[in-house]
Amino acid sequence: AASNLDVRAAADALAGFVETSGQTLTIKLTPHGKLPVLQLMDVLDNEPIIALAQFRIEASTGL
Repeated sequence: AASNLDVRAAADALAGFVETSGQTLTIKLTPHGKLPVLQLMDVLDNEPIIALAQFRIEASTGL
């Protein structure tokens, strides 16, 4: 459920970024725990949404 909130916040930041010219968009992904790179690459290829759920997503806009 928390990952859905993270995605929602990121989508809102992206929408604000697109609507306003001259801004920067910063996206920060923080893994929830240890995440083997090979496993992540496999999941990214097959189920990208599941891969994103392995991270806390923070997005912000600024000038």
